[in-house]
Amino acid sequence: AALRPLFASRYLQALWNHSLEVAQTAAAVARDSRRCDSDEAFLAGLMHDIGRLMILRLPADIAAHYLRLLDAGCPHLLAETALFGRTHAEIGGEALERWKFAPPIVAAVTHHHTPEQSDSVIAAVLYLAEECAALGEDLPSFFRLQHACGRAGVKLEEFLNISPRVDALAAMRFGNQTAP
Repeated sequence: AALRPLFASRYLQALWNHSLEVAQTAAAVARDSRRCDSDEAFLAGLMHDIGRLMILRLPADIAAHYLRLLDAGCPHLLAETALFGRTHAEIGGEALERWKFAPPIVAAVTHHHTPEQSDSVIAAVLYLAEECAALGEDLPSFFRLQHACGRAGVKLEEFLNISPRVDALAAMRFGNQTAP
């Protein structure tokens, strides 16, 4: 909550709101599945896009190239790979590792778009929470969705009925912002 004022731009406000939404949804999925700790899932949800925050805080000319690609409809992961040679998930995971976050949180953040590349249940939970947010950060993958559901212990039919949950944290959100 103390960091909220740092999120001044339209993209940063949307990123803040998205992180709150994913955190709360991930905690709910974790509670329902009972395969991982809901507090860890919440923390991972808050931190899952720290790599995007780092990208958006790059010098203006570099960040502007990234934002132009996003505004043109390029999926986040493709824009990041084209410009930086890796995704925000990988960048964020490296930062969290340097900051000495617990390995389960690092793995979850690193693989929240590629849950099939990790044994992390929290990564699968984050993937599902991100899919609920429907931001179009990456191309859709039924394989990843099935894998994440299996790893998280959520039936596909149950996943389809999950809706983003943000009520308890609504006061911390910025006004009706669109997704980054």
